[in-house]
Amino acid sequence: MNATPRPHFEEIDWFDYVQGDVDAETARELDAHLSGCPECRGVVRDYERLARAIPAALHLVSDGEMPDNRESRDAAVLAAASQGARERIDPSEKRRGTIVAAFEGSGSGPAWDLELAEEANALCRELLRTDVPLAGRILRSALACPGLDRGITASLSTTLAYVLRVEGDTERALETLGRVRDDLGSDGAILEVELGFWHYVRATVLYNLRRLEEALGEIRAAREIYEMLEDGDRVVRCGQTEAVLLSDLDRLDEALALYRRLVEHPPAGESPAARAVLLMNYGADLVSAGRLAEARSTYARAIELLTKTGQMRLLMRVREGLSNIAVRENRLEEGLAMKIALRPDFRALSILSEDVMHELGIAELQIRLGRSADAATICRSLLSRIEGAHLHREAAKALAYLVEAERDLDVERIGRVRQFIRRVEAGEDLRWSAA
Repeated sequence: MNATPRPHFEEIDWFDYVQGDVDAETARELDAHLSGCPECRGVVRDYERLARAIPAALHLVSDGEMPDNRESRDAAVLAAASQGARERIDPSEKRRGTIVAAFEGSGSGPAWDLELAEEANALCRELLRTDVPLAGRILRSALACPGLDRGITASLSTTLAYVLRVEGDTERALETLGRVRDDLGSDGAILEVELGFWHYVRATVLYNLRRLEEALGEIRAAREIYEMLEDGDRVVRCGQTEAVLLSDLDRLDEALALYRRLVEHPPAGESPAARAVLLMNYGADLVSAGRLAEARSTYARAIELLTKTGQMRLLMRVREGLSNIAVRENRLEEGLAMKIALRPDFRALSILSEDVMHELGIAELQIRLGRSADAATICRSLLSRIEGAHLHREAAKALAYLVEAERDLDVERIGRVRQFIRRVEAGEDLRWSAA
C-alpha cells in the first residue's frame, strides 16, 4: 500500500486494515489517521460489517480463520486494541453470548439494536450448518424488532429465506428473496458479499422447486461475485453446486468440464479442505460417466487431502465411490462387502434418508447376486425403522410397496423407489404410485 500521508487512504487500504492484513507500522499510521477523520471511520465501519459477513456468507464454507502470517496477526491485535472493543476479524464473542443466552429455554431474545442484529446475522449463517431451528428463532425475533435499517433487514431476511427452504416453505422463501433484493447492500461496502449469498440461497430454493435452469443462472451469478472478490473457497463451492445442477440437467459433459477446469486451474485462496471436497465430487461424476480409471485416481487424491485436513467423515463418501467403481467393473462381491462395511458410517450420520438410500443400494446388489431373500429382509427392516421417523410419508409408501412385492423384487423396482425417495427428499412434491 502507499503509506505516504494524505487526506484519505484508499478503500483497499482500509479493507486490508480491517482484515488484519497490514504490518504493525502501517496499522499505527492508519489508527492515527482514523482518530481525526470521521469519513474514513465511516468506511472502516462498513468494512467491519463486511468482515463479519464474509466468514459465514455461504453456509457451506468453513469459518474464517486468523491470518497465517504472524506479523499480520500481531497487526490485527494491535489495531483492535487501539480501537477499544472493536473486533477486526472474529465477531464479538460477547455479543454472540448475549444472543445465544437470550434464547436458552423459552427465551424470546435480547433487546435488539443494529449492532446486535448484524452479529445475529453472522451467527445465524454459521448456525445454518449446525442448528437451523435456533437460527430461525433468532432471525424471526430480530426481524420483529422495529427500527432496523433496510440493509440489515434485507440481510436477515435473506438468511431466513434459507431457513424457510430447509423448513420446506420454498414458495415463501422465494417471495422473501424477491421482496428484499433491492435493499441488499444499501450500505455499499457489503453489497457484493450479500448479493453473493442472496444468489446462492435463491439457487438452492429454485433447485428444491426443480426450476433447474433458473437455479443454474443464480449459482453462476454467485460464483461470478466470489470470483470478483477473489474468494477461492466460495468460487469452488459455487462451482461444485453448478456442476451438480448441470448433472441433474443431463449435461454431464459440461459438469465434468467445469470440474476439470476447477481442478486444473484452482482459484486463488482455495483451501485444501475445499479442494478435497471438489475432488470427491468430481470422482462421483466420473463414475457416473463410466470414466472409472480417472475416477479411481481422482479419489486417491481426495483421500490424501481428506486425511491431511482431518475431514474423516467425508472419507466414507470416497469409500462409497470406490464401492460404486467395483460394482461398475462387475466386481459385485467386492462392491457388496465394501458397502456393508460402510453401514456404521451411514448410521452415524443420523440422516435416515441417506441410510435408507445406502441400504437400498445393498439390496440391489443382493438381487444381482441372486439373493432375493436377503434383499427382502433389508426392505422389511427399513420399513419397520421408518415407522414414526421423520421420513417423507410418500417415501414410506414407496418402501411399503417393496415389502408387498417381496416375491417379485428386482433391480428395476428397487431402482424406481431409490429415485423416488431421492426426489422427494430433495423437496419435490410427488405422490407415490406403483403404476
